[in-house]
Amino acid sequence: MVPSIPMNNQQSVEIKVLEVMRLLKLLGIAVLIAAGVYGAVAWKKSNDQENAVQGFEALFEVEKMEQKALKEAQLTSTNPLEVFKTWPDAEKKKYLDLLAEVPAKFPETSAGAIAGLKIARWHFEEKNYEKAIEAYKAILDGAAAKKFPLYAALSAEGIGTSYESLLKYDQALASFENSLKAKSNPLKPLAYLGKARNQKALGKIDDAKKTYEALIGEFPATPYEKKARVLMETLSL
Repeated sequence: MVPSIPMNNQQSVEIKVLEVMRLLKLLGIAVLIAAGVYGAVAWKKSNDQENAVQGFEALFEVEKMEQKALKEAQLTSTNPLEVFKTWPDAEKKKYLDLLAEVPAKFPETSAGAIAGLKIARWHFEEKNYEKAIEAYKAILDGAAAKKFPLYAALSAEGIGTSYESLLKYDQALASFENSLKAKSNPLKPLAYLGKARNQKALGKIDDAKKTYEALIGEFPATPYEKKARVLMETLSL
């Protein structure tokens, strides 16, 4: 099961970010003078906030089903995903249909992106890697990923890992390289690791070493540095 993201925090962040970004975009940091302009912008902000709230309300219905699976997993000491697999087909369909409704109705919201990530992860866990890639790309191309770097980073990571699972190392490598070029990537160390992993798979050992060295140089004294040093030792194996 894809880990749930606390809804209250996400909702609060989305509303605040939307307010700031909408003002910067529409007003160019200018002072509002005309009452008519102010009224139009205020309506737009209100509409965005309403969409954000409604999106999380829709996502909450999905997460209620996830909580049910989590409780069952705790009782049986198993993985929630394994519980999902035991659900009747009708229950699985209900879950996926509820998920699909969120990005369809609220594509520009955090809730829409989160639901899309859950859909992509579902396909990935079911080993439907092509569908996973399609779902991740939909998020990456969406409005929410352009506003929130975390969603773009998670999508790029998912695309790269899915191609890697298909043994399409060239495409996986390209995905991780594109992720590293992003202006802001909160998962940059993972992109470095993915890049090096696929360089090694393609026999580009020297390039993989350089990638690990870049990771070490950019993230010193972190668990990623330690991991990179360990993995560098395995390049010749």
